[in-house]
Amino acid sequence: MTNEKNNTNELVTDDDDPTAELEVLVLDQRASQQDEDSESNANTYDYPNSEKAADGDGGETISELRSDLENRSKTIDRLQFDIEQLRAKWLGLEAEIGAREEITKRLNQELESANSSRGKIQSQIKKRDQSIKSLK
Repeated sequence: MTNEKNNTNELVTDDDDPTAELEVLVLDQRASQQDEDSESNANTYDYPNSEKAADGDGGETISELRSDLENRSKTIDRLQFDIEQLRAKWLGLEAEIGAREEITKRLNQELESANSSRGKIQSQIKKRDQSIKSLK
């Protein structure tokens, strides 16, 4: 904290153990050494050549696991292909919807212009009918 009288910085409390940071490093080294020891004791060094899984209770063999992995890989490939096909189909449908919206917009504009010209023609017909009645 800052001492307000002297304007100096002082520690609130003294560090009880100045080597505490070093102990963490020593513990990390011990943990990594234990990990290496447990890996070598697990007899997993020849895993690719082993015919039984490392679970110890005679589970599936490595060849069965590889076969299962291959089947899953084929299924994933098939699903990815289906996803790509659906994505392409989706993009095609979006393009078609966009084109249809443009056509609809153009047709609506043509309809509006046709309706307005029809209205003009109808008003001209009314004027003509009135002029015919007035001439009679």
